[in-house]
Amino acid sequence: MKKLTILFSFIFIISCATTEGYNNLLNTWIGASADRLVDSWGPPSQVYKKDNGERLMTFVRGGQIYMPGSQTTTGTIGPYGTINSTTTGSPGSMINLNCTTTFTVSKENKIKNWSWRGNNCYAKP
Repeated sequence: MKKLTILFSFIFIISCATTEGYNNLLNTWIGASADRLVDSWGPPSQVYKKDNGERLMTFVRGGQIYMPGSQTTTGTIGPYGTINSTTTGSPGSMINLNCTTTFTVSKENKIKNWSWRGNNCYAKP
């Protein structure tokens, strides 16, 4: 849990990006053409054609971030000036990042709505 808190704090501090910023970014695409979206985002990872003529275009972004371990050293000074120290620590770990964004595209090739899920769906406000 502590590592996840550190991860999210790190992501927020470094980029000042938020999920609210991502929602705002996605809202700018409502009413735009799907072709314009593809020109900007590249080809979707998946396209699903619905029976009513609409399409679902899904974009997947992934990656990893390394969370370094921690190390703590405590010490005491003995009666004859000797120093006794103990070092404890935890290893670092890799955290998988992902963001899956799906746009609903009308028969007229216009973006109607969107949804997203994942732990890396951020944009600057």
